[in-house]
Amino acid sequence: MTHFKVVRDRVGSDLSRAWLSNRTLTVESIALSVGLAEVASFSKAFARWSGRSPSHYQARLKTQGAALTSIVRGR
Repeated sequence: MTHFKVVRDRVGSDLSRAWLSNRTLTVESIALSVGLAEVASFSKAFARWSGRSPSHYQARLKTQGAALTSIVRGR
C-alpha cells in the first residue's frame, strides 16, 4: 500500500528537480508550486528528497551542463 505522503513527496521531488533546472523560475515559485508556502520549508523538504539544498542542486546542474558542452565541443 502506498501512502499519500509518499506519493506527494515523490511528485514534489520530481517536479522540483525539473523546475530547478529552469533558471527562469524562482525557488519561491517552485516552493509554492509544490504546496509549500515558505522557501525555508521547501529547502528543508528538498534536502530530505535529494540530499542537498536547492542552490547546491542548481550549481551541480550548471557544472554538469558546462562539462557536457565541453565534451560536445571537443574541449
